[in-house]
Amino acid sequence: AILHHYRDILNWRKQHDVLLDGDMDFLDAPEDVLFFIRKNENQTLLCAINLSDKAQTIDTSAYDCQLMTLPKSYGPLENGEVSLAAWDVKVCQL
Repeated sequence: AILHHYRDILNWRKQHDVLLDGDMDFLDAPEDVLFFIRKNENQTLLCAINLSDKAQTIDTSAYDCQLMTLPKSYGPLENGEVSLAAWDVKVCQL
C-alpha cells in the first residue's frame, strides 16, 4: 500500500543523515527534474527526482557515482546515465 511505501522511504532517508542536514547544490537538468548534490562531512549523494508523468534521462557521466537502492526504485545506472520512470527518484553515492 502507499502508506507502507512512504514509511519505507522515510526510514531509508533517516539512515542517511546527509539527506536531513547536508548542504544542497542544484545542478542543470531537464524541465520537471530536480537534480542536486547533498553533502556533509560524512557522505555525498547525487539525487535525481522526476516530477513528471513522463520518463526522463539524466547525464551523470561527469560524476563517479554508484546507484543506491531505494525502496521501490527501478532501473540501473548505465553508460553514465540515470533513467527515471515517471515520478521516480534515484540517488547515487559519490
